[in-house]
Amino acid sequence: MARVIALVLGLIFIAFPGNARQISAGDPDGLVTHLIAEGIEAQLTKDDYGDPKINVRQGDTVFSIYFYGCAESMACTSLQFFVGYRTEGAWTVDQANAWNKERRYTRAYVSEEGSARLEMDLLSGAGGISVPGFAEHYVMWVRNMVEFEELIGW
Repeated sequence: MARVIALVLGLIFIAFPGNARQISAGDPDGLVTHLIAEGIEAQLTKDDYGDPKINVRQGDTVFSIYFYGCAESMACTSLQFFVGYRTEGAWTVDQANAWNKERRYTRAYVSEEGSARLEMDLLSGAGGISVPGFAEHYVMWVRNMVEFEELIGW
């Protein structure tokens, strides 16, 4: 499964070079349009604070992209990839700490309910990041998410 996802995402990344368009947290519609154009199932919604949120399906997993640094639910400056798994307390703080010690970009933790959580932040700033740069982050996120799922036995 992980190899298939990595291969598919690698093909998506190869398609991006030379594209001068920017991906920006300030343009949630543009981001969801971009994801859909790349064959990724994505839906733009809002979080509990009225800020944009994108629900994404990657394989069998649904994760969220949250928008932060927003001014009145607009003009956001950063994104957070987030996924949570109900593990009924089987995922421990020690396991999360071990994960975090070995990985630089994603961070794991245990929720108040005892569930496993994984996050990754991406600062796009006002100007955004290149499409190939976003693709690299997306690929890294999915690879880490797949590794995390394998680790927690999902």
